[in-house]
Amino acid sequence: MSASIKLISKVTKGVVPLPRGLKLAEGTDVAITPLVPLADDPPFLKMALKLAKPRHHLPGDYALNRGHYRRGAPKK
Repeated sequence: MSASIKLISKVTKGVVPLPRGLKLAEGTDVAITPLVPLADDPPFLKMALKLAKPRHHLPGDYALNRGHYRRGAPKK
């Protein structure tokens, strides 16, 4: 399994279930990042998350080569 795999699941009864057929080795480190603001987050962060727009449609190198994608300049 890749170290950079991304899994999305929903909490069910306080547990995050793994997708069917996926087995992780005992002792595997995992990271959980909530996709919604938590109750104790500061109001500033809640508003920022509410207003943030996903940018999945942009290429991975957009920040570096935005001139290329907007005006046709050579890529860096």
